[in-house]
Amino acid sequence: MSRTCLHSRHSSTPSRHRSNGSWKNAPWRTPPVWRFFKGQDFLYEVYVDLAEEAKQAGNNAFAARDRAAAVKSYDDALEHLNACICGFRRAKIKERTKRREGLGAIIFANRAAAYLLDGEGQDLMAALHDGQMAASMNPGYAKA
Repeated sequence: MSRTCLHSRHSSTPSRHRSNGSWKNAPWRTPPVWRFFKGQDFLYEVYVDLAEEAKQAGNNAFAARDRAAAVKSYDDALEHLNACICGFRRAKIKERTKRREGLGAIIFANRAAAYLLDGEGQDLMAALHDGQMAASMNPGYAKA
């Protein structure tokens, strides 16, 4: 009875990527897409710019007292901020982590303030959670 395995390294027949005796070219060993752009740090900058634009849209909605639009914009900003981690390069990771956490603390604090707006849909527990997240990301941020 033969054992069936979908993984090519467990099969008894040689596969194309193993023909030279090396695992370097194995399909599961391919680097992430951002590594192909070694000289450019554009992914990080693009995602941070998108996060800042979404934060500004949230600030405008907050000024107009529109809770739903503000929370949605701050959610989008946090999604962009989470996506920007893929653009990190090892040489700049400390600087970028500090910048990302600072911006994240501001966005969490702003979303907490949006949850506290008067009217229907006010969510005190979500505001408390976002305030705690802001304080944990940047303890020196006074508004958190």
